[in-house]
Amino acid sequence: MDSARIPIDRGVRISLAIIAVAATFWLLKETKDLLIPVAVALLIGWLIDAVSDAIEETKIGSWSPPNWFALVLSLSLVIAVLSATGLMFLQNAEQITAALPSYEKNLDDLIVKGAAAIGMKEAIDFTVLFESINLTSLVTSVAQAITGLIGNALLIFIYVAFVLVEERTFRSKVTAFFSDREREESARQVLNTISTQVQSYLRVKTIMSVLTGVVSYIILESFSVDFAVFWAFVIFLMNYIPIIGSIIGALLPAVLALVQFGDPVKALIILGLLGFFAQFVIGNFIEPRFIGESLNLSPLVVLLSLAIWGYIWGVAGMFLSVPITVIIMIISCHFEHLRPVAVLLSNDGKIMATQQ
Repeated sequence: MDSARIPIDRGVRISLAIIAVAATFWLLKETKDLLIPVAVALLIGWLIDAVSDAIEETKIGSWSPPNWFALVLSLSLVIAVLSATGLMFLQNAEQITAALPSYEKNLDDLIVKGAAAIGMKEAIDFTVLFESINLTSLVTSVAQAITGLIGNALLIFIYVAFVLVEERTFRSKVTAFFSDREREESARQVLNTISTQVQSYLRVKTIMSVLTGVVSYIILESFSVDFAVFWAFVIFLMNYIPIIGSIIGALLPAVLALVQFGDPVKALIILGLLGFFAQFVIGNFIEPRFIGESLNLSPLVVLLSLAIWGYIWGVAGMFLSVPITVIIMIISCHFEHLRPVAVLLSNDGKIMATQQ
């Protein structure tokens, strides 16, 4: 009788697990406006901690910066970078708007040349299409998007402040939460491993993204591409999105170069240089030496994670996909019934010794 009930019980458990996963995905998607700022704030908090730790380890003679000084300095650096970023985007938005008429003329000339090259007697007329665009609606949509971005930035900053304050008392809460000493140590180990791995990923990824941005700026500036600083920063940001981010980061300035110069050969050369030096060499030879082995994530898992979190949370989910997957793998390592999940997520099927 018991043996007859086992398949039913197993089927029920599988069904419940599928329902729970589906409900979780639905809940994450429906509450993304609430959860995305919190997730970004946690990530920024980890980044601030990583910068703070690096400052604390820096010695000037016999003097070592105290913890509070390192924290204040790292927080100030983050605020300064975000402020400079916002100012740069506003300035470039005005300059791009002013340059649009010349780009439109170059695009018309390019269309005429392209039509002639393929034997068309008349080029495609895009005038009707451009006239059908409601500029007022477009400007309103852009203004609303910028307003939403500023609102989220302020909300994220508030969350970051609370995360940094809460971090000081969180460990004592963990101690009070568990009555079992062994479970307390296990929980501390999970939290420490998550913090270490995510901070390591953010630190290395930021350094590699800065290097990619600098190399991209040199390439773009050498060809006199408009807004080289702006596009280098876009490439820096896109490099945080695994796999497709670097591709999009190389394509965007190449398309601008095509419209700016009206020369497909020059645009292809710029695309090739950006793709080879700024993306292929750094992304495939330099970055994996520092970050690939430490995370031990399967490339297929990274790709699937990018698609899943991109579907759930949009562009923000793409930026957060790798840190979230790392956290899931680390937590799975510490629970016996979830260890198969950690093995599937890993690159070589081996779980790190610190997590076993």
